[in-house]
This record gives sequence, structure tokens and C-alpha cells, in this order.
Amino acid sequence: MTTELELSSLPIIDWDAAIKTAGNKKEVAEELLNFLCKTLRDDVKAIHQAFADNQFKELLQRVHKLHGGVSYCGLPRLKKLLMAMETNIKKNDVADFHSLLHQLEVETERLLSEQAKVDSFHNH
Repeated sequence: MTTELELSSLPIIDWDAAIKTAGNKKEVAEELLNFLCKTLRDDVKAIHQAFADNQFKELLQRVHKLHGGVSYCGLPRLKKLLMAMETNIKKNDVADFHSLLHQLEVETERLLSEQAKVDSFHNH
């Protein structure tokens, strides 16, 4: 059975949460998000590779690190997804990990697309 988390009710970016986490500074929230987005695809690739290589300690470290970063940026979909991934690894329950990885890729692309819209809006 393939498990997919229901994320559609959550916003891709929760700006209120992001700004609050950034000390009520919108510019800082935007910088944090931009910083995360610059390495996001590489982080996802590294998670994929660690899983493919059965390097579960490294996998847990990479998922945990990304989960932490996402938590500071007001990204509820990715946060929920990475929390589920982290829980699965800790429980050695990686049967559904392929579907969670796929969902991580989809949500990553959604975020990058959304962030690109925000960037182009600010640059005009």
C-alpha cells in the first residue's frame, strides 16, 4: 500500500508563520526562504542518494536537517512531509519511503515555482 500524505489543505508558504519566526521581519523571512530554496534540489538529491545506498544514519541526518530548515521558513507542507519521513526512518518503517520521496519532489517543485513567482513580483 502506498501512503501519500494529504497536504492540499495546507499553504505552500505560510508567510505569517515565516515572518513571525523571522522576528516579524518580512525581509529576513524572504532571505531565509531564498537561502533554503537555493540548496533545496541538492538536499532532495542527497536524501534520495542516502536512501538508495541504504545509508539510514545519513538519511536521518539529512531529513532532520532539512526538516529544521523548513521549520524556520513557514513551509507547512514540507514540514509535515519531512516530519513523516523522519518518523518513518526512526521506526525503521521505510516501506512507504518511495512514495514519500516522490511527494517530496513534487512539493519541492511546487515551492520553487511559488518562490519564483514571489521573486519575480518583488523584482518588478
